[in-house]
Amino acid sequence: MRDYSVLSQKELFSDEVLNEIMDEPDAVTREQMKFDLIDRAAEFGKKSESRMVSLLKVAEKELKKAQNSASKAHTDNGPQNVTQFVGLPFDYKNLKCGKWQAEESKDFTLVRLFSMR
Repeated sequence: MRDYSVLSQKELFSDEVLNEIMDEPDAVTREQMKFDLIDRAAEFGKKSESRMVSLLKVAEKELKKAQNSASKAHTDNGPQNVTQFVGLPFDYKNLKCGKWQAEESKDFTLVRLFSMR
């Protein structure tokens, strides 16, 4: 974690510092970093403190928006249970293959559609 007490007022508002905080994967550490940054901004006056709080709110909102769009893109990649035929001499469309799950290891598990009587 960076020592914000040595940063100038201009450095506090730099993209580098903001990106460093937003790139932190641990939410608790990220909040601690934000508090430290706000405390340092407060040393330059109330106006700098309020600007920093506002900037961090916007950055947090953008981070959540990016995470939501990434997770939405992950779920919208296409229909489930589709086989993609790649490298074949003929052009096959993706085929729905029913209820099964496959992984890179080429193992598959059938999912029971109806209960056995």
